[in-house]
Amino acid sequence: MIYTKTQKIFIKNFIHKTQNQLTNKHIYLYLFFAIWLCIDTNFDNILALKKQINFRNLLTSVRATAPFVLFIIFILNSFHKKQNFLIIKKNNFNKILLIFLIYFILQFPGLILTNNNILNFYYLSISIISILLISKSFNENFTIINYQIGLFILSLLVCVYGVVTYKWFFWDTINLNFYGTYPAAYIYMQEFSTNVIRSSGLARSSMILIIPLILLILIKEINRYSLISFLFLSSLIYLTQSRVVIFFYLIFVIFLIIFYLRNKNIKYKITKIFILLLLPIIFSNIIIFSKEIMRTTNFNNIYKSFQYKITNDSQYKKLNYYFVAPDLIPRIYNKRVKHKFYVERLVRPVEQKSFSSNRTSYWKEIILNSERFFLGYGALGDRFLINHNSSNAFIYSYASGGFISVLILIIIFVRYTFLSVKLVLIDKIVLNKKNLLILNSIFTMSFLMYRSLVEVGVAVFSIDFIMFLACIAICEKSISKK
Repeated sequence: MIYTKTQKIFIKNFIHKTQNQLTNKHIYLYLFFAIWLCIDTNFDNILALKKQINFRNLLTSVRATAPFVLFIIFILNSFHKKQNFLIIKKNNFNKILLIFLIYFILQFPGLILTNNNILNFYYLSISIISILLISKSFNENFTIINYQIGLFILSLLVCVYGVVTYKWFFWDTINLNFYGTYPAAYIYMQEFSTNVIRSSGLARSSMILIIPLILLILIKEINRYSLISFLFLSSLIYLTQSRVVIFFYLIFVIFLIIFYLRNKNIKYKITKIFILLLLPIIFSNIIIFSKEIMRTTNFNNIYKSFQYKITNDSQYKKLNYYFVAPDLIPRIYNKRVKHKFYVERLVRPVEQKSFSSNRTSYWKEIILNSERFFLGYGALGDRFLINHNSSNAFIYSYASGGFISVLILIIIFVRYTFLSVKLVLIDKIVLNKKNLLILNSIFTMSFLMYRSLVEVGVAVFSIDFIMFLACIAICEKSISKK
């Protein structure tokens, strides 16, 4: 009897202590981490273990379920502590989040009333959880946590995929760029995820990470660690050959040099221009040159002679055979070994009849095929209509939530375009270490809005969406302090 009472007291004290801990920033860490780690999952992953019990299914099932479980615990804890969870504080940011919330809620009817996949509610639910969590963290002054977690996870992601891409580039392919790495380069990564990153996603993540580095390079002298990180990220951007990201990089750097270095001397400007614009190009071309040296030079006397044949396409060269070096004859019996070999062009293949890689045809197709003008077809409505990514946030919004959703997204974009212009050009925030966080948030937010013109971007649950929420929260917090 005494033992049972002691047990109950211990359990009660343990629960009470746990609930007290959940009121501080640790719960935000757990939840934000869970949201970030479930980005590439879906509803099917929750039930993956029913199909087959293995490491990948266990991992994806846990990642897909964790945000919902932690969010329920968070709500219960808030009620237990008699804390208001929902958006209640009257400020501009909470109004914007409420609008964003409506944007995703409006996509539920399309899932229910059409033949679209009802399981897509998973993406809407995670998006709504993210918005509510950002609101709560903003109201309790935990704004920066999501942003910090985002940079941390993106750093790990880019490091892993970047190293794997380099390995594939030098040893597993004769490509002279990183474009089209999916799925060949990341075949082993499918053990951890069924939806591995593509070259455009790698360029996007690299751009998000390089923005603070560029700002730091302008503020102070670059050290060896910053230089290594900068060259690694810039080479990923350059060699993946994402036109959208490269164009933003150039415009971004040119703007910074003109706007923030106008009062600096010529020598200082030239140094920064060399580091930010010329050095990445030189470094990336050294990588390409090194690859060609490794590919064509008779380092180990393995190739004795080459026999080339030009294919009909004239874009590729084919190596039919290579001859074995004399010192290797005893081991492989002097046999001619067949070896298929293609030499890619330096520039990624581009659709000759469409500069936009057929994006405009997808936009037209969705607009013409959609019969639900007001409410759309629910989450991933573009894939339901044309079985393809619409590659535009506004077209996606139209397909998924109708005209009203497009209007909401325009309001959000207008708000943060204005806020970016105000903070940088009107308020003229000084470029220094103190303002590094706010400036990084402004330019990252601008990049994500710009990218949403040619990708779904912030309109759907994704890396773009979560980073956008983190950046607008920091910008709004800066405005509210003033």
